Parts: sequence; C-alpha cells; structure tokens
Amino acid sequence: MTNFAVPFGLTPSGQVRVTSDPNQIANEHVTALIGTFPGERVMLPDYGVNFPSYLFAPDIVAQSDIISLSVTQAVNQWEPTIILDSVTPDATFSDVGIVSIGVKFSLSNNPSLTPPQIATVEVGGRVVNG
Repeated sequence: MTNFAVPFGLTPSGQVRVTSDPNQIANEHVTALIGTFPGERVMLPDYGVNFPSYLFAPDIVAQSDIISLSVTQAVNQWEPTIILDSVTPDATFSDVGIVSIGVKFSLSNNPSLTPPQIATVEVGGRVVNG
C-alpha cells in the first residue's frame, strides 16, 4: 500500500511524496480520523469524531471517558486493522476548546511484528465573538 506522505510535499524531482511505511500510513490515518469532524467529508459524512460536542463542555476533563470511547469507536469502525492500546485525552490546556489526544496503537497483536505507535492529535475550536 502506498499513500501520499503527510504533510503533502514534492520530491526533488518534482513528484508527489509518497510513503509505503505501514506504521507511518497508520499514524496518518489515525491523525486524519481524529482531526476530522463528522460532516466534513462529503462522501463519508459519518467519518470522524464529534469533538465539538465535548470541547466546550463546562468541565471537559470530566468528559475524558466519553472522548476516549468516541475515539475508540471511530477507530474500530473506520480503521479495523489498527489495534488500540490506549486513548488518552489531555484537556488541561489553558485555552478553552482545545484537547490533545494521545493514541497508542499497533498493527498487530504481536509487538515484535509491529511495535506500538503513538499519534498525538490536537483538536479544538474557538468561539469567536462577531
């Protein structure tokens, strides 16, 4: 399997950068899934995690279990080849509406085949007074 490399870029010869590294591809898939809100992808309206409903909760730290469950369900639905080890939301930022999600995962139940990977995704939004 070959995917476009993230971030998007060109090689010195002017071709689009790609990667065949399964760990890098899985990391990019997890990052894209978590960073996408449902409805952002036109052909896959259910793809993503519904963070807006949690980001502005009065006590987002109390929402950690719900956020973890939402990420777990999304990964299980959209990335069935990825085996989750843990999902750790960190909402202790001083900015309201921002949460960092640490996702530890692997591509196999056998750690000697694929060592655990960690994706850290910062998602959020801001309320703008207009």
